[in-house]
Amino acid sequence: MSRLTAGPYRCSGRVEVLHGGSWSTVCDADFDQQDAEVVCRELGCGIPVEVLGSAAFGGGEGHTEARLVNGPDSCSGRVELQYLSEWGTVCAVGWDMRVEDVLCAQLDCGSAVAVVEVDWFGEGSGHIWADVFDCQGNETHLSQCGISSWSRAACSHKHDAGVICNGSSVAFHEGRVRLYGGSECQGEVEIYFRQDWRRLLLDSWSLSEASVLCRQLGCGSVLNYRSSPSTTEHKHMCVTGFSCSGSEAHLGNCSSAQPVNCSSGEQLYITCSVKAGYDRKVSEHTVHRSLLRMGLCSHRPVRVPMLTSDHCQKCLQWTGEHQNWTTEQREKVAWSDKSHFLLHHMESRVRVHHLPGEEMAPACTMGRMQAGGGSVMLWAMFCWETLGPGIHVDSILTHTTYLNIVADQVHPFMAMLFPNGSDLFQQDNAPCHTVKIVQEWFKEHDKKFKVMTWPPNSPDLNPIEHLWGVLAIKSDPWRPHLATYRT
Repeated sequence: MSRLTAGPYRCSGRVEVLHGGSWSTVCDADFDQQDAEVVCRELGCGIPVEVLGSAAFGGGEGHTEARLVNGPDSCSGRVELQYLSEWGTVCAVGWDMRVEDVLCAQLDCGSAVAVVEVDWFGEGSGHIWADVFDCQGNETHLSQCGISSWSRAACSHKHDAGVICNGSSVAFHEGRVRLYGGSECQGEVEIYFRQDWRRLLLDSWSLSEASVLCRQLGCGSVLNYRSSPSTTEHKHMCVTGFSCSGSEAHLGNCSSAQPVNCSSGEQLYITCSVKAGYDRKVSEHTVHRSLLRMGLCSHRPVRVPMLTSDHCQKCLQWTGEHQNWTTEQREKVAWSDKSHFLLHHMESRVRVHHLPGEEMAPACTMGRMQAGGGSVMLWAMFCWETLGPGIHVDSILTHTTYLNIVADQVHPFMAMLFPNGSDLFQQDNAPCHTVKIVQEWFKEHDKKFKVMTWPPNSPDLNPIEHLWGVLAIKSDPWRPHLATYRT
């Protein structure tokens, strides 16, 4: 048996013969016109036009090169193959999951998750290779698969094949399912399909697909599936076309589905049985004790700034402008901020665990003060080289107090460390920083140093927050005392 490989057409390429269970090339010194006629006759290709030597279609040791382009990473994208030195796209007609599995294995990307159409990764340009690979799915390279041909008339760049391998970041959520408007094993079905959550339609559904879905959800067997009772129209596209045998582990192993308009059919509602043991009742105390044993302790929510979409956009823009800053540039910034510190910890929600009779042990008690714990406000600044001044603020930081700090503390500090005036002073957008009189002072001293632009509500970008964290621990004697007891 013989074949032609690495050529642009079915009837041209490098001659290989099947010998001892593997394909081998033929030496051109022993191959003539008469031999070529035999090969062409065997392949149904007419008479030979020309016999080429000198590895015209590549050496036998080299295999077809492949790549995935226009995707987020090297394991997903539009399929392109290289014949000789020319790259071209692949006609999606005839490509299936077995071929894609081999391609993903060849690219060290695992196995195929989905065969996708051109709307995923766009149309290519140049040559379109019409070869159809006949793979069993256990090969590790496309060159190990047989090749047949497909009519070129049916192929254009609108039919360019694409693939998503499970080694791609795209495949992390692709094919995941969830139930909406019901319970853990009952509800309207949504699937993460082509980078969006979409509802499934009932029209192509059978018991086989329902069984796979219940299995993927981690539920039991199918109890029933029907049209969704919800009358709310889904604003996104829906999905239809899954065809499963019923033995698959998840819907991603079934034949490819297609996105359709949600108005074209009824949406799916499924009820699966709950796995044995899921309905067991346990006490709240047992749950709490188990969580503690696992190290999951209760905590108050972390307070974070309230961010609007405008805040997020400006924060991303700022980080994008500064992400490539060099060490030398960072050394020329002086950072500042203010913070409150408790003098005595009076938090009533701290909890300790102890055995009977240990409630008065030092590790299980907390002192209290009749007039409250008290707190102080501190304004400070620092730079790469050294810590700057720290100023105790009596009550609130007004613009008058801040202007005095800037004139009496910031100005001398900046002049001492950055005498050439090319440095930056960072402050946030607190009201006392943005009043007219403060802004005019900075303009008058613009040649001495400049004020860094700062996105609103972005304290997490300021490295001085790390210093505040250290001070908070050192000023709170209770915090290290019950470090291993607090819940």
